[in-house]
Amino acid sequence: MTGSIACYKACSILSSLHQKGYQIQVVLSASSLQFIGASTIEGLTGKQVSDGERKFIMHGPEEVDLVHSGLEETMISATREIMAIWLGNPAIPDMRTAAYVNAINKVATSYGELGIFP
Repeated sequence: MTGSIACYKACSILSSLHQKGYQIQVVLSASSLQFIGASTIEGLTGKQVSDGERKFIMHGPEEVDLVHSGLEETMISATREIMAIWLGNPAIPDMRTAAYVNAINKVATSYGELGIFP
């Protein structure tokens, strides 16, 4: 598991697989432990979490881990916005142009909310 909101979705998959009798071995990244606790993994898989992973959970994430996690989510949503603009408009030739359109739309929205732009 990696460190993002996908960890929560992975839990439901783990639960379903475990209930169907599959043997599951979860490999946790350090950042995944920010989202899911040891007891959750143990309950979903029926296996013990290692001492090293347990120590990390008790220590908690460092500030840089939280920043990276937030940045990852920001980049995912920004990429989705850009792709939607690019794929939704045949006049936009590439992702770079779609990114410009996205940025201009956001500035225009902010100006409109401030009453600066019609």
